[in-house]
Amino acid sequence: MTVELKTFIYNAATGDINLEIEDNTFGGNVELLWQKRQDSSRLGLYEGKYFKCNKEGELLKISLNIEDIIETMNLEDKEIMWDCFLTNRISKIGVSFKEHSENKYPYYFLKSNNLFKIVPYITKGSKTLALFLRPVIINVSVNNMSLIDSKINGKIEIDSNELEIKSTDCTICLRKRECKDIFNYTDIIDLETINNDESGIFEKSINHLFKDNVDDSEYWDLFLKIKNKSSNIFVKPIMNNQNQLESLKMTNNLFSVETITNNDKSITFCIKRNKVNAVVTSVMENNNILSFKGEVPNNGYSAYSLVSKHRREAGSTFEYYDIIEKHINIINSTFDFEVPFNEIVRNPQEKDIWDLFIRCKDKDGGYTDLPLYAQYKTKLIAKDHSASLFINGFGYYSIWVNINRKSSENVTKVAVMGTCYSRNAFNTSEYFNPTYKKMYNCIYTQFHSNIISLASEKVNFDTEDFTQSGLKESDINYIKTDFEKSFFDNLNKANPDYLIIDLYVDACREVIQMNENSFITLNYLLPQTNFYKKLQGKKVISSYDINNYLELWKKSLKKFIDKLLLIIPEDKIILNRGRLTYKYKDHNNNIIEFPEKNLIKRNNYIWDRLENYFLYLLPNVKIIEMRNTNYIGYYKHPFGKSYAHYESGYYKEFLHKLNQIVLEDKSR
Repeated sequence: MTVELKTFIYNAATGDINLEIEDNTFGGNVELLWQKRQDSSRLGLYEGKYFKCNKEGELLKISLNIEDIIETMNLEDKEIMWDCFLTNRISKIGVSFKEHSENKYPYYFLKSNNLFKIVPYITKGSKTLALFLRPVIINVSVNNMSLIDSKINGKIEIDSNELEIKSTDCTICLRKRECKDIFNYTDIIDLETINNDESGIFEKSINHLFKDNVDDSEYWDLFLKIKNKSSNIFVKPIMNNQNQLESLKMTNNLFSVETITNNDKSITFCIKRNKVNAVVTSVMENNNILSFKGEVPNNGYSAYSLVSKHRREAGSTFEYYDIIEKHINIINSTFDFEVPFNEIVRNPQEKDIWDLFIRCKDKDGGYTDLPLYAQYKTKLIAKDHSASLFINGFGYYSIWVNINRKSSENVTKVAVMGTCYSRNAFNTSEYFNPTYKKMYNCIYTQFHSNIISLASEKVNFDTEDFTQSGLKESDINYIKTDFEKSFFDNLNKANPDYLIIDLYVDACREVIQMNENSFITLNYLLPQTNFYKKLQGKKVISSYDINNYLELWKKSLKKFIDKLLLIIPEDKIILNRGRLTYKYKDHNNNIIEFPEKNLIKRNNYIWDRLENYFLYLLPNVKIIEMRNTNYIGYYKHPFGKSYAHYESGYYKEFLHKLNQIVLEDKSR
């Protein structure tokens, strides 16, 4: 079915649009709907505006202004598409141009928010009408940049044919990347305000900016923040003379700063905390006891400790949650102490790594952790072979755990709280595991629910809002459980021997806050329902607001664990550590990269961080390690090609690893 534009008149000066549409489809009351297109990397609630149509026979006439379509307050600093539909509020059809239409239209500059412009757009495939919204073009350059006496200096010049700069507030700022190669920003530091002019000089002390918040390595990108009464946008200044940056390096007692010119000539400040080491001059092992001798810098510290930190990967960096601290004596900057292996490792699991440090404390309670530098390449193994002291890739000492995972009783009943990463292994089709029922009974599944939702308070579930969605009854039941928070009761009744959990949904999907203490999961099922389509005025919480999301998720996880451990022991919980794949095999068995590389990288990074905290709170859970499998995606996966859907062998490998856990339990 098609709805065709007979006339489209657009005035780029005023934003007025006049449409005449031929409708042979609906009959009765119809309206024009402009609806914001969903971003696949970051789902939100449907946003749209309805407009009444004047009907003359089969011809509909509508006059409107672009300013009436777009809510211009707090527009996001990104490109957004708004699609045009004809609707009777039950179904909708895109308003299309004739196939030969190749018109291109000039931009309209929003009067209510001069940081953005918008243009009518003919979509390439379906030839339907849309509006394309984007920030105005602003050119920003930086000249005469220097790092002198711990101060950053430079001159900013601003130029735009699309914006009167004097009508805005401009501020030079730095924005901190979430991770080295992930361009989502978590913090901002304002450097200098440019007072209603097209150029300005900035000067700021680096020591003042970063003294209290420097991690081992941080990446801060230079931006110009441009703000009006409605929104703000960020523009990266371009370095005019790239050679100026070659000598822009600075080091003080705490950290070093290096200025980097990126491929697009934008500027990044790499802030690194200076590495000061505790040097180990001698190390020995006797009866599972390590003896260390060495030196620390003489910086007037008042107390010292040996610190062991359980290393967890988060993207290209590490996180530490589990930390063991033991007081040691240091005289004249020299240390000589003994420590048993089992006192610097807690809840040991196979292949755990614990990094070793000397913690130097000052009189005010502040401290610095110095890694144990290996002056000589000594590697030691505990007498009982349960752990070894080794030199890691940075030249520092760490503990490598060699013991096997703890095992439990001989059991085969399983429950799943997760997604296709876990549930597909218990599927009898040839692609998955056709004989799995000889070994396992999957007695309960909670599908695509975020822990934030399951740990929150109940939300009313009206069956009529879901029965017309085309979803299977089982899918509706999954949503119902997510709303009514019946997971714990259902799990208790099922009484499984193992609970398998994966955190795909927590890493990749949003939650909707229904009221102060109630949340539901915005999974792939919910947008298909009438409930979702008519939902208005609720807050969508996404991991793109990383600090707030992690704070909420961690609080929810603690509540979740408190309830969970009343039902099933910790060592009966299995964490399935899956990840999104960057590649897939096509019909010719060629390996193709998914285009959403940055999205995949970021979601895997979030997944790392969630699992790290999960394992910190539940160190004794079993683990099925699927992060480094050789399998990739496959074009003919039974549930479709996706970076979450793997080759057949992936699910067989998963079951094999589960078998190993169960058989080990049985052997004991």
